[in-house]
Amino acid sequence: SIVPGIEMARFSVRRRCASALGWSLAAAACLPQCVLGIRRRLIRVDLVAVTDTQQPDWVAPLLKTLPDTRLRLYCTGQLPVDAPCIQLDPVGSEEYALLKHIVDNYDSLADVTVLTPRDLPNSTDKQERLARIVQKLDSAKKQKVFQGFASENFWPVRQVWDGPKETCGPSARPFGSWYTRFINTTDSSWSRIGCTAAALGNVFAVSNKRIRSVPLAVYQGLLQEVERCSGKGSKVVGYYIERSWAAMFADHCHKSEADDALMISKLKPPVQPQVKPQ
Repeated sequence: SIVPGIEMARFSVRRRCASALGWSLAAAACLPQCVLGIRRRLIRVDLVAVTDTQQPDWVAPLLKTLPDTRLRLYCTGQLPVDAPCIQLDPVGSEEYALLKHIVDNYDSLADVTVLTPRDLPNSTDKQERLARIVQKLDSAKKQKVFQGFASENFWPVRQVWDGPKETCGPSARPFGSWYTRFINTTDSSWSRIGCTAAALGNVFAVSNKRIRSVPLAVYQGLLQEVERCSGKGSKVVGYYIERSWAAMFADHCHKSEADDALMISKLKPPVQPQVKPQ
């Protein structure tokens, strides 16, 4: 039989060896980052913004309220050499930028993507909507459990809706025909879009799981639809895409919210034009 004291000594040695091995493995795993002075940072949120040539003033304060967030700034103007943004062809605005972002990063998206509109600084209403969405993502815990789609401006949309005629318009018109061609070929009765309504304003947050629930080919088709009118402009295609986000990403109906918003808008007094003094 083994003397108890010797057995305890052997156990102590084995424990110290195991502990030392564990520390060695951890140190080896960390070595490249430690030597280079790099700390790995978990990116949970991508903030997608569109601008001309420089970072908008509102971006930096917003990033401070969103932990573990990376700015994905897309620019459409003539850029200096050291511009901190991704060059876009001037063929669209927020919709085009988000489509490019999704197609180029489909397999490596952050947990959550937040889309912001170009005209945010000029719209108090959109700023307030963005602030309410940010409240759902302003901690690591909230970001971790966010699995869906958040918007603050749902509006009814009908399949007969259309926009102004253009030199290079959508491949199909009106909206309902375009929607069943590019977004949901099986929703011929438009019941899905009638249920989710439209999330207007291009201010929303969406999880990577929800984005990937739509095949990559759908986004590629939408991107081609926008790029088809490069150099000619096609605002209507952008309007169509804007009205399709909720149908692509929402997990439940927003019809009642949309109907309420429409009713409230009808109760508001019309805006009187300002008359300049003579």
